[in-house]
Amino acid sequence: MKKQVPPILIVGQSHTEAIISAQRHLESPIAEIANLNARHRELKVAEKIKMNGYLPDREGRTLVASMIGGNFHNTFGLIENVIKFDFPVPGEDDFVLANDRHLITFELMKHYFADVMNRGFLRSIKEVRDHYAPVRFVHVCSPPPISDSEHIASHPGGVFKDKVRLGVAPSRLRLKFYDLHTSVIADFCENEGIEFLLPPSEAVTDDGFLVKAYWMEDPTHANEAYGLLVLDQLQRIAKS
Repeated sequence: MKKQVPPILIVGQSHTEAIISAQRHLESPIAEIANLNARHRELKVAEKIKMNGYLPDREGRTLVASMIGGNFHNTFGLIENVIKFDFPVPGEDDFVLANDRHLITFELMKHYFADVMNRGFLRSIKEVRDHYAPVRFVHVCSPPPISDSEHIASHPGGVFKDKVRLGVAPSRLRLKFYDLHTSVIADFCENEGIEFLLPPSEAVTDDGFLVKAYWMEDPTHANEAYGLLVLDQLQRIAKS
């Protein structure tokens, strides 16, 4: 008899770890999770998607969710650039450029983000969608940034520990990077006809940051409590 698979499949990278941790507290798994970072780190995610052995079977799935590429905004702007800069966003009427920062236009920042993301991980999202077609497919938005720069400086993680000496970028600037990152993905999903799942509302503060109860001891990820919220979102989509 063929083994029954969970109807929800999640394919992603490091943000899937919140889901993996969350499921350890459940009586039975709600979803199967393929963390493409878990094996053979020397290979690029785009290569793994094209190779056999990394993507689970399609059969038995009612929903496939992507959690690919959620950290570009952090790798770009979590830590201060050597040449500090800032950019105004449309509607930011109270923008004031600090004396120690250079001005970058919003149009230039959006062009850069869209160019890098569309040539990179957004292609991988589309390829995963195509691989599992016609199964219903959603892309899961990455969690909002942590507001507290001191928390980030104290928990820089392996990726940023050698760079944190440059200083953590101001929270308002980090939020602008996140919002820009999210808007580029939203535009891509709309153009490709992909459903885009925003963060659970109860995990987002009024000013757009991650609620403290969902912080990880890590500068860029949410915890297992957040993972449970996302699992609940996916279950409701799968049943709709």
